[in-house]
Amino acid sequence: MYIKMLIISAIQGITEFLPVSSSGHMVMLENYLHYNPQGDTLEIILHLATLLSVLVFFNKKLLSLITLKGKWQNPLLLITVGTIPAGIVGILFNNKIEQVFDKSSYLPYTFLLNGIILLTFYFADKSAKKDKPNDPMKSFLIGVGQSLAILPGVSRSGTTITVSRWLSLPREEAFDYSFYLLFPAVLGALFLKRKQVSAAIFNPLYIFGFFVAFVFGVASLIILKRLVVRGKLYFFGIYTIFLSLILFIT
Repeated sequence: MYIKMLIISAIQGITEFLPVSSSGHMVMLENYLHYNPQGDTLEIILHLATLLSVLVFFNKKLLSLITLKGKWQNPLLLITVGTIPAGIVGILFNNKIEQVFDKSSYLPYTFLLNGIILLTFYFADKSAKKDKPNDPMKSFLIGVGQSLAILPGVSRSGTTITVSRWLSLPREEAFDYSFYLLFPAVLGALFLKRKQVSAAIFNPLYIFGFFVAFVFGVASLIILKRLVVRGKLYFFGIYTIFLSLILFIT
């Protein structure tokens, strides 16, 4: 039992932040290893763990956002604007998309799409000759990109960071903003399922999974930031394209 929890929690912690799609890997885990780890309670507990990873990793920057002393003039406004497109798509289509894409047969296509998006990061990065700060219109467009991540196999972080670079946001700002957008989505889900979370607080197995996902989440954030700052995000595109090819032939 604990070995299975270790596997699922580690995968969640790694793939939640690295741009390879945690939802896609979970669907793949269910269908190819015949293991169904994603009860709603466990899913929310692991998301809570990765949310804590972001809080720890960005603690000083988040404080500057709350006190409005950051480098953006209206950082909370930009986060709100960036959340709107994905929020609309989630409310209107989430249940339908989950039903349609709950089968692994779609994963080769969505992993391929994710890989193509990430490979374009290379060209976006090269074409961004002059970095430009974020603004409400850019935030909205980044949010549109984020809405693609409702598809299992498409990475939220990878899409938002890539779109940010196409809009000439500095590498580190693109990385930061991508994860600031994570908070409204996860907090909304936690609020809706707060009773399930409270019931699992004292479950030793869930506590173990929470700790594992948190540790791997922090490690993944460290790795991802280094790769984004160095302009190497497209490396993950090679991985997901390779993964899609494997799935096509199996």
